[in-house]
Amino acid sequence: MSSIRTRTAFILIAISIISILILGSIWVKTSNDRLKNDIDVSNLQDSRYIANYVHMYMENITSSVNVIASDQNTINAIKEGDIKSLSKIAWNLNGSITQANAVHISDSSGSIIYTTRPSNISKISQYEWYDDTIPKNQSRITGIYFSPGQQDYVFAIISPVMDEREYAGNIIVAVNINDIEKNVKGQIIDPTKNILLVDDRGNVVFCNNETLTKKHENRSAILPVRDLLNGREGSVEYFDEPEGQLLIAGYYPVPVIGWGVVITTPATLLYEQFLEQLKWIAGTLVFLTMILSAFSYYVSKYLTDPVVRLSDTMKLTSSGDYSLRVESSRKDEIGDLARTFNSMMDELEVKNERLMMEKIRSELYLDLMSHDINNMNQSAIGYLELALHRLKLDEDTKTYILKPLESMRNSSKLIENIRKLKQAEDDKAKRTVFDINLMLKDVIAQFSHVQGRNVTINYSPKEGCRTEADELLRDVFVNLIGNAIKHSEGPVTIDVDLSPVNFENKEYYQVSISDNGPGIPDDKKSRIFRLKPERLRSGIRGLGLYLVKSLVSDYHGHVYVEDRVPGDSSKGSRFVVLLPRHQK
Repeated sequence: MSSIRTRTAFILIAISIISILILGSIWVKTSNDRLKNDIDVSNLQDSRYIANYVHMYMENITSSVNVIASDQNTINAIKEGDIKSLSKIAWNLNGSITQANAVHISDSSGSIIYTTRPSNISKISQYEWYDDTIPKNQSRITGIYFSPGQQDYVFAIISPVMDEREYAGNIIVAVNINDIEKNVKGQIIDPTKNILLVDDRGNVVFCNNETLTKKHENRSAILPVRDLLNGREGSVEYFDEPEGQLLIAGYYPVPVIGWGVVITTPATLLYEQFLEQLKWIAGTLVFLTMILSAFSYYVSKYLTDPVVRLSDTMKLTSSGDYSLRVESSRKDEIGDLARTFNSMMDELEVKNERLMMEKIRSELYLDLMSHDINNMNQSAIGYLELALHRLKLDEDTKTYILKPLESMRNSSKLIENIRKLKQAEDDKAKRTVFDINLMLKDVIAQFSHVQGRNVTINYSPKEGCRTEADELLRDVFVNLIGNAIKHSEGPVTIDVDLSPVNFENKEYYQVSISDNGPGIPDDKKSRIFRLKPERLRSGIRGLGLYLVKSLVSDYHGHVYVEDRVPGDSSKGSRFVVLLPRHQK
């Protein structure tokens, strides 16, 4: 009864503390989210308002320039090079647009043929805003740039002069940024908010930070400006290095021209009012913790010590030591768990001993097969080959020797493949970097002269193709090329190709081995890499492809087969091996 009471008290204490934490967290998060949402909405609305104001400001100037650019007198003056008329047009425009600091007129070649403020710039291509990829018949507003003639930062409104569809030149109005700065700043009345206006490259047109405004630094690296340059609007919280503080920003692109407006509020305004509430919650938790800590310690010790001992014992048994046991004198559920664990360890210890004996026995059999039986096979193969060469036998008699000789060779190859499968399992930790190209060249050289066969292997070496594998990688290519030769009749042509590929978003080297043999029917393609008893009894062929599949899988690669001629399985096969690229 006392044990149940203790555990119940502990659970109630934990529930109380968790409830306070959860309720306090929910309240803090809800209040924080509500206030932040209010700030986000307000900043976004203000940034949208300022962006539209800037658009209207630009539209008023642009419309005046477009009217003059489309006037037939302007078109004729530019095409005829009438400097007197151009002077009148330029100065009238300079006077009618109060924001204009200079008016430049260029011809169709881009040469400036008249300007109200002379400078050493004679062609529009000398301006840093010039971009020859933008169509000449397109009006636009540039980003800010330093004007040598005005010795100040300006931006330009460019309006093409078109004679019907023929491009005649441009009217360019340079506007000092001081005017737009004065007008836009007058639109913000909340002193806690800062405004940042950037051009289409992210350069500061103006902001509350005078240092940034004077230098017109590029701010395209900060998150809200990055979004603006991609035409997106939204709200974000970010740390501003020049300001040295966390800011909550609402941003909105200026329609059409590619500029953008960012309205920011210091995040400190958001968090200040939470400090008192957080202090109260922290004080309550500390007080409650001090009262319950001693009681909780003894309760937790009583409950957790046996579990810790059981856990430590289980960790030790995971290394293979099944002789360990835990104390099981308690009469509660933990005691039952300990006794169950001990019983399980008794069974595991017995089964582990049996497993170890079986492993020793299987390794003995494998060793016996790999050495003694294989040695016997080799001896028999040697005598049979000797009989073929030294005895004068007729063709029928030779057949009686060739058949068992082939079976003995297949038996030896089968034993060798089983040994390699075991070796592949043992050598997984011994991987190193191999040059696939060098290994292919070596294997191809091995099969270049096959006695009694006309074999042609085509391969174009590829340098620098490396993967992580072991020496058994060679057997992958030996099996595939050997099978192409073995299971074909007459002259055989094998095409080997090595190339880098991307498969399932990962980088591989692809080795394809194509032959003009009999091919593999579609209903057998998915089964040839499987290991089945009936195929194992058939000898090297079945186990060889299983060995290929096992090795390539161990190298974290892929292997599959397809038709050399798509849709016609009778025209030969194409085996494809994908090996992961080694990252230098």
